[in-house]
Amino acid sequence: MANKQAESKQGKAVVKSAAKPAKGSAVQPAPAAAVPWAAEQLQQTYGNSAVLKYLQSGPLPGQMSFARPTIGTARYGIENDGPNMSQAGGKPLSVEQAEAFAAVARPPTPAEVLNAKREEKKADDKKAWDKIRKDKVIQAAVKEAAELTGIDAATLEKMIIMESAGNKNSHNGAYYGLMQLGEGAFQDARDKPSVKKLFNTLKVKDEGAEESRAVTWEDVKSDPRLNVLVGAIYAKYNLKQIQAHNNEVIQKRPVPVNLIESPAAEADKAAGTGTDELLLEESAQNLYFAHQQGFNGMRGIYEKPDAKIGKNQKGNMTPTDKEHYTKEGAGKQITNAEYLEAWKERMNRIDQFMTEGTKNNGQDDAAGKQK
Repeated sequence: MANKQAESKQGKAVVKSAAKPAKGSAVQPAPAAAVPWAAEQLQQTYGNSAVLKYLQSGPLPGQMSFARPTIGTARYGIENDGPNMSQAGGKPLSVEQAEAFAAVARPPTPAEVLNAKREEKKADDKKAWDKIRKDKVIQAAVKEAAELTGIDAATLEKMIIMESAGNKNSHNGAYYGLMQLGEGAFQDARDKPSVKKLFNTLKVKDEGAEESRAVTWEDVKSDPRLNVLVGAIYAKYNLKQIQAHNNEVIQKRPVPVNLIESPAAEADKAAGTGTDELLLEESAQNLYFAHQQGFNGMRGIYEKPDAKIGKNQKGNMTPTDKEHYTKEGAGKQITNAEYLEAWKERMNRIDQFMTEGTKNNGQDDAAGKQK
């Protein structure tokens, strides 16, 4: 009994200490009536998942863990956070102490909120990839499309993750299927000389018909296999456009001169005749941007990084990124550069779990062979 009383007094003393903001800090302690707070109240008050990441549940219900340097007195402007919290991985003496500590914590910065929400989106994308890997129809279509076009299977899977999350029946306005194809993309895959031969290899045989026929837009809208195959052919078309653009840029650039042997005047002349046009990476990211915006739209985004994004781009931004750049960018204007950063960041997170998943699969296969 005596020990419990001593522990209670010690806990109360630390709560009082934790509720003091540092001198000169703009952070104000929570009113006495707000302590103790329930976890739900904390979540509602701060309105984002960043605080919840800082207040991760411990082994007991209601118990919270704090580990430096993620949580610390300097970060939150707390004069004295108590001896228990000063130890890495230490536990608060009580739920009340933990909640009092949270009550005086500064709200997360907009960048921290954005990162937390992007992590949530990464978790959603990971679930979509797990679904895609387990779906035999999608896997067979991806494999066939990769063999037909030479587009990497992982690139096609990324497109499916971002376009439909693996939903074969996905339909958004004028866009359909796993690859969210529009009729314009279908027509490019069917008619453009650089990929027309690939498209013509696709045939459909109707039930009861003696001969196969050409693939139609209605087929692509409703058949998951054909949706992926035509999407891959469209990606191949965009890749060829990127390559043609780069070849044109290179041809416009001056032939390198020997700066040692050439006269200074000739060297200066050669150095001043370059082009400002950009070479475009033949990357999964740019294939996706071209899939989303069309090749010319994708190229325009790179050529004018400071320009305001258009209506089509706004429609393709996640609400989280749109809100972040509206508040933190150049006034209310979201630029092409910010648009690219947002999508590249998402694709980098997808790369992370796909790379890790591929490694794990390799280890599992090796373990199976040893058995």
